[in-house]
Amino acid sequence: MNYNIIAIVLSVFNSLIGLYLLYFQSYFKEKGKNLATSEDIEKLNFLSEKGKNLATSEDIEELTLKVESVKQQFIEKNATIKANLDLLTNLQITHRHEEKTALVELNNKLHKWIALLTEGKPSVLDSDNNESINSKLHYLDLVYLEFVESQASFFLYVKDSNLLDAITNLQHSIIRNLSEHPRIYLIESQRINDLLKISDSVADSEIKFQRKKKLFDERTDILKTYQNNMIESLKLNEPYYIEYLTLIKTYFINLNKN
Repeated sequence: MNYNIIAIVLSVFNSLIGLYLLYFQSYFKEKGKNLATSEDIEKLNFLSEKGKNLATSEDIEELTLKVESVKQQFIEKNATIKANLDLLTNLQITHRHEEKTALVELNNKLHKWIALLTEGKPSVLDSDNNESINSKLHYLDLVYLEFVESQASFFLYVKDSNLLDAITNLQHSIIRNLSEHPRIYLIESQRINDLLKISDSVADSEIKFQRKKKLFDERTDILKTYQNNMIESLKLNEPYYIEYLTLIKTYFINLNKN
């Protein structure tokens, strides 16, 4: 609130008091007698007939107190308005900050999920160890849950229906086209590991060698199949991703302008 403006208003208000006294009697008679008491009108009649110089100190003091009361009410009301505006501004700033945080969080979790699903070769601590593969499968679920949690906050703050539809469509496309390929590769790798363990029990070294070679070749084919499927799925997913990326960039830019 600009307090210089308030000071000017009060100064003008004081300057108008003289004119106010001269015309107050006719104003009450013609426009608003119901707003003044008979005692006020009687005093103003006296002032208009005899002049301001003839008024008693009590009259001047009473009118001064009324003017000061109006001033004080004006100051208090404006202070209340300023406090309410400050509170509203702070709430808007807080909401905008939380909205930005929700957008950034969702975008980060989304790309983390996509990156995990589209690794050239799903990384595990030990691809020959089924426990490591189980940990990787669990991690896939965990990252997806992180994305869903961030999506909940995103939906809470963002009201743009086009952007909401874009992220939902992208999510469905990822689940439909991408999410199963790394799982299939990991589960098939577990199967190969189990068969390799069985081959180790074969006494004949030549037979053992041939069986293991076949299994290793099959593992290589499983990886190639995964990679090819992943590349094709990325192509299917691309239109949804581009739409989402375009809309969220625009939304974020507009959010920073406000």
